[in-house]
Amino acid sequence: MRVALVAVAAAAYVPDLDGVGTETPYADLVAAMSNATAQRFVQGAHFLENFNHHEAKRSMVAAAEADPDCAMCWWGVSASLGPYLNAPFFTNASDLAEAKFAADRAAALADAPKAAAIAEAAAARYACNVSLASQTAAFENYSDLLAEAHGADRSDDDVATLYAESLLLLDCDFAGYHFYDMVDGALAPTPRVRKALAALRAVVGRSAHPLAEHLLIHATEETAPGFQTPGGAADGERSADLLAAQFEGSAAQHLIHMSSHTYLRVGRYADGAAANARASARDAAYLAGGLLPYGAGHDLLLPTLAAPDRPDGPDGSVAWHYPALVHVRFGAWDEVAAALAPPPRPWPLQAVLEQYATGLSAFHRGDGAGASAAYDALQAAAARLPADDDAPTDGQRGADVLRNVSFAANATLFAALLPDRCASAAVLRAAAKVQETWTYDEPPLWHLPLRQCEGAAWLACGRPRDAAAAFSADFATFPENAWSLAGLLRAAPGDAGLEKRFGAASAHADVAISSPCPALEAGKSGGF
Repeated sequence: MRVALVAVAAAAYVPDLDGVGTETPYADLVAAMSNATAQRFVQGAHFLENFNHHEAKRSMVAAAEADPDCAMCWWGVSASLGPYLNAPFFTNASDLAEAKFAADRAAALADAPKAAAIAEAAAARYACNVSLASQTAAFENYSDLLAEAHGADRSDDDVATLYAESLLLLDCDFAGYHFYDMVDGALAPTPRVRKALAALRAVVGRSAHPLAEHLLIHATEETAPGFQTPGGAADGERSADLLAAQFEGSAAQHLIHMSSHTYLRVGRYADGAAANARASARDAAYLAGGLLPYGAGHDLLLPTLAAPDRPDGPDGSVAWHYPALVHVRFGAWDEVAAALAPPPRPWPLQAVLEQYATGLSAFHRGDGAGASAAYDALQAAAARLPADDDAPTDGQRGADVLRNVSFAANATLFAALLPDRCASAAVLRAAAKVQETWTYDEPPLWHLPLRQCEGAAWLACGRPRDAAAAFSADFATFPENAWSLAGLLRAAPGDAGLEKRFGAASAHADVAISSPCPALEAGKSGGF
């Protein structure tokens, strides 16, 4: 049976993208395919591992075109149209109808037991309408069927990974991942996530399975960072290392990037920056070749978090939120004004961030009146932000994002303008505590950790013990970052142990790190 769906992308299919994956997913089922069909299906499966559903659809449709009786090819079409962690529900009925058609077709054609189990689960997944309640009920049925298949053969890595993904998906919505609950003051995985983690750890413990590695990173990154925390973000470090090794020099742009999620949580900032640089290079190659990379902007944003190990940092063209913020982060005040060009399209935070950057630049150039005027303008801009935006953004309500960013901008500039540095430190301490309650996201919602600026203010206040406490608290979020280690060294000069730690943390720096918070301390005639 041929449908218009098959023709959607076949003519535009770009074959032979070398290196988008390193293994053969569903190898036992691919063995029965013709070479042409297998090549297209495997490439599509690799795109699915990369969360690149746009390109996966092109490849899977081409595979179904090559062999209309290939059950797994039709399953691949349905999977490419279906939800995944970062887009957990259908938003229009046409995509759902196409996915349902493809899954039903796969279930009708499947004869191998494994293919039948996967296809029948997919058919159940799409037996719904577009309402969230209907989709959720169908997705639960899908997960239950995969649980049965997984229970029948726990050695099958593909089924185990699909099962784990189905569990994680049920704890996602348009506002983000909800993998952990706060229990007795600590994050604990939800019951579904606990099952998913067990399945994923079993898979990555016995094989190199890119989708399992990808999912395990997402399932652990939100938890406590550090190297020794049981169940913490470091549990994904082996998967991050596997992805980094497997896809070095490959075309798997999103999987190249994914290792950075864990690296930035466990203090491997140079590795995180390098992973994103490689991913961004692949993104450019995709675009040059007429392909759509997944998350290209995200790959450019993450290096701003990796920058504690690279104080030279990325330039303003790849800044997160607003180009001038990169220069604020590194205290490059002469460059701030030149970076204040409007973004490609207006957005609510534009005026808030412009006045934030302008105010700090004026402060550091000794222009107190200009800094005060910018602060007043920031207040006015913040008052104009919409308070009823329920659109999900960065795992939060849109209004919450706007409120939190304007809060951080206000606190930082206000603290800078206070003449009493002890008062500045108290303001920043309170603000840092609020920042630490924000929903986890990568990169973080605000471009610098306020604990670092709090510590700098305590140093200026002459209270090194309070400064040391602030810098140490910062390690709970950003382990062994060079900014806070630089601050600790100023709080306890000559400490050989700290000097050794700082040397290791700043080993990849191209410029000297002297301030824990250049946004407040670096300046010609202004600053703390």
